[in-house]
Amino acid sequence: MPGRRPGGVLTGLFVIVLIFALKQAAPLLVPVVVAFLFGTLLLVPTRWLASRGVAYRWSAAITVLGTWFLVFGLIGALAMPARDWLANAPAAATKVQQRLRDIVRPFLALQRTAERVEAAASGETGKPAPTVKVARPTLLQRVTGGTLSFAGAALTVVFLSYFLVASAPKLRRKLAAIAGRQRQERVEEALEEMAQQMSNYLVLSTMVGVGMGLLTWGLLTAVGMPNAGLWGAVAAVLNYIPYLGAIVTLTLIAAAALFSFETLGPVLVATGGFFVLNILEGNLVTPMLLGRKMPLNPVSIFVGLLFWGWLWGVTGALLAVPLTVMVKIICDHVTGLRSMGMLLDN
Repeated sequence: MPGRRPGGVLTGLFVIVLIFALKQAAPLLVPVVVAFLFGTLLLVPTRWLASRGVAYRWSAAITVLGTWFLVFGLIGALAMPARDWLANAPAAATKVQQRLRDIVRPFLALQRTAERVEAAASGETGKPAPTVKVARPTLLQRVTGGTLSFAGAALTVVFLSYFLVASAPKLRRKLAAIAGRQRQERVEEALEEMAQQMSNYLVLSTMVGVGMGLLTWGLLTAVGMPNAGLWGAVAAVLNYIPYLGAIVTLTLIAAAALFSFETLGPVLVATGGFFVLNILEGNLVTPMLLGRKMPLNPVSIFVGLLFWGWLWGVTGALLAVPLTVMVKIICDHVTGLRSMGMLLDN
């Protein structure tokens, strides 16, 4: 037992250094990881086209570039509503705050009475200290200020995802060959399992997210809420984040509804309808579609969400589940890490 301690210490130090490197290299690694996951998502349609007689490189070009063309088209269609909403965000926040005050006004009146009684009893009559406000960039300025960096990252993801999909068979054989003849078959099996499980998860999650976005769009359109398509897109994207995505989407829809409607009826229909849709999706649709195909248990999903969200922010939260699936598969095929794979297993 004493002889194993140096190895355990070195492993712990390696993990700490690795986490630090992942956090510091986020601007470089995040586009690469997004391209890898996006390429994994498109392996299924690429292989399907190749099986129909289309050359593999042309299949990769059609699926990758066609999908990105569709994605950027949707972003362009939603850009103006999103920009208008961001420009009106301060006024919207003020109006929502006023609406909330109107709703809880009776409770606030009781609170003010209690505060006055307490102040009179303590004899405090001083004026509040002056405050200094520092001008900061608006939300719209901060978003548009990162347009150039976003465009560079987007181009990196587009081209890298194409090259990954187009060279996937050769790349997998080369990675297996690097491991040596004795481990080549095991490495190929691990890479194929990783691609298959991650592709299954990403495809099904994308289907669920798109369906959730369309239903949210239809619900908010029926209620008469402005920019219903924008909020449907938000619901579709945030659906990738387990647990927290639905809470954030519900909060945003509630705030937008309070800003858009003068009466509480449509607000309750919009928020309540989305809540019902999310309950049905989380307890019926997703378990029925994923079922045993989800290799992670709920605890590992939540811990992975916290870890990747802390590591890479919102992007890490969006990618938390597929990245944790990848870690779990790697652990399953490395002898020294199989216990960790068992902890993550569903």
